[in-house]
Parts: sequence; structure tokens; C-alpha cells
Amino acid sequence: MSEMQKADKPFETNTPLTKDVLRNWLWPLLCPGVSYRQYWKLLCQLGSPDFLQDLQKEDAERMQIDAEIVASLQPEAAVRNELEAEIETSYRWLASASHHHVILAGDNHYPELLREIADPPPLLFAAGNLSALNMPSVALVGSRGCTPYGSKITRRLAMEISDAGFVITSGLALGVDSVAHRSCVDRNRPTIAILGSGLANIYPAANFTLAKHIIDKGGLVLSEFPLSAGPAKYRFPQRNRLISGLSLATCVVEASLRSGSLITARLALEQNRLVFAVPGSVDSQNSRGCHRLLREGAAVAENAADIKEPLAPLIQGQLDLLHDKQQENETVHTSAAKLNAQEDEIMHCVEAGPIDTDSLLRSTGLTVSKLQQNLARLELKGLLILHNGQWFRRD
Repeated sequence: MSEMQKADKPFETNTPLTKDVLRNWLWPLLCPGVSYRQYWKLLCQLGSPDFLQDLQKEDAERMQIDAEIVASLQPEAAVRNELEAEIETSYRWLASASHHHVILAGDNHYPELLREIADPPPLLFAAGNLSALNMPSVALVGSRGCTPYGSKITRRLAMEISDAGFVITSGLALGVDSVAHRSCVDRNRPTIAILGSGLANIYPAANFTLAKHIIDKGGLVLSEFPLSAGPAKYRFPQRNRLISGLSLATCVVEASLRSGSLITARLALEQNRLVFAVPGSVDSQNSRGCHRLLREGAAVAENAADIKEPLAPLIQGQLDLLHDKQQENETVHTSAAKLNAQEDEIMHCVEAGPIDTDSLLRSTGLTVSKLQQNLARLELKGLLILHNGQWFRRD
């Protein structure tokens, strides 16, 4: 059981995400020397991270908070200035587009499956459509230098699994990850890319355009790291636990014996998720990791049915609900009776012509968080579309 589960969600955070709230949650994450485990311990003790950056020594002693953690939370002036700059950048990024999100622990959008894993991230940066987090997910991972065989199998699996109502999750790396994401984008299916860097540093740079297409097609790009975080080597194994943790099953398509995909598969087993591996040629170095997984008990995935069938009983109700929701969204019209008051006001602002997010903030008087929520709903209902930074009415 994770520290987050032990806490029983004492830190409900479904409130407007002001700069002060964002600062409180980001501060411990940015401070050098504060681990996730320590962060969660503080959250469980205090109920929220409010005022941690100004925690008084006597209060810390009374709550039996380690003096070293207190020192880490109150760095010297130069470091504090760097932290404040990162917080300011994060808030501006959040306010710059309706599809930019910061998901705090306790938010309704925080994925339930991630609550179960060891050391879940206290917050997530996301760009795209948050509804993708509500769909059952299957992770497709594998070699960065995949063979034509691996590419063909990945494309087939991604297309068939996503057509069945699952969202494909992967790591935006070259090779198998890229093929999995592109296959979903090509079929207008949502896919989730989880980064080993911050969202302001898409890595690899060659996949910057792919990340944009993922967002444009209703998918999501996700990171637990601060916006400006670079692609440090240690961050990729760390993010792998999110790829497996967010997914009901992980399928390794191609992997050498030293592949990071084997780490993802091991983490999936530790998280009590299903693990599949695609068999390949006994002469292929790229299949040796998969064959090791099969020897160790992973299920064989020769086709999408091998993955879908074991999962179907677990999520059939969820798939039925998603199907009903898709049909409902297709029949929604611009009738004012089907909109809440805030949605109706936004639609009235767009009536006169295209309008950017900043103008909508001024015209509606809504908070950034409320405006983002309403714009996301109107997008899902098929009433608005974002193009070149402006909102258009979809006729």
C-alpha cells in the first residue's frame, strides 16, 4: 500500500489552482533533498503542503519532522530565487493554454491506478485531453532500435487494442514507443505519452511534432517532473513505473537483455499488473528480453486478442460507459438547456467570432482552473475547437 493510500486522501485539492496553491505543492518537489517518500509523509502529517517553505523550527519539532527535511525546505536565498522562478514559469505555462494542466494528489483527475503504486508523484504536469486518463490503458513498450518485424507487430497491436476502446500508453522514445503512439494518432485514437523529462523539454527532440499530434488528436503528454527538467538518465527508469502503473497491462514487443522495457515489465509485476511479451526469432538480439520474460511467466502476445481477452471481464462496464458517452457526445447540440451557466457564457463570447484564452478570462471573469474545466467540457461535447491559439465554434 502506498503512502498516498494510507493517507486516505486527507488533502482534497479540487479548488482553483491559484499561484499560491501551485507554489505550495511545487515547493517540496523542487527542493533538493526532499524525496517523494518524505513529501508523502509530510502530506499525511499536515494534510496539505501549505506553508512548508516557511515551516518554523518549533512547529517541526512538535510534529516530529526531521530537521534535515526542514533545512531542505528552506534553502539559501539563491536557491529560493530559482525555485520561485520555476514556479512563476509553471504558472504562466498553466495559464497559457486550456489544455495545460497540473494535476494535484487528491484531484478528481488524478488517476486511481497511480494511487496504488509505490511513491506516486504528488503532482503531474499534463498537456492534452484529461479524459484520456479515464480510459482503460494498455502499455506498449520496447526497443528504441526496433526491427521491421517489431514495428509491424507494434502497429498492429496498437491499432487493434485502441480500436477496442483502450488507450495506448508509452514513453515517446524512438522505436517501439514512437510506432505505438503514431499508430493511434493515424487512427484518431487517444494515446498517452509519459516523459522522462519536463514538458518544456520534449525528449527526444525528434518527437516534438509527434507530441503535438498526440495532443491534437485527443491524447495526453504527461510528466511528473518540473517543466524545465532535462532528460537525465535516472529519470527514465523512474518514469517507467508510471507507464506500467497507469496501465492494466504492459506488453513488451521487442527488447534486448539490457532494455529498459524489462524494467517496466518488472515494475508492472510489482504493481500487480498483467505482463505480456511478443515472441520473436531466437536469432534476434531484440527478442531475447521478451523470451526471458516468457520464461519467467509473462503471457504470450501473438495478437491483440491475447491481451484484450484477459482484460475484458475487468473493465467491461467501463468500456460500455465509454461507448455510451461517445454516443452521447455525438448527439449533443448547442442547445442552451444542455449547457451549464458558465459554458453558456463562454459560448456567448465565442458567438461573435474566434477568441483567445486570455480574452475569455477577462470576458467571463472565471478563474484559470474553472475556465479550463469548462473549455475542456465544451471540446468534449464537440462545440468548440482550438486552432492557432484561438477558440472557434464548431458548426
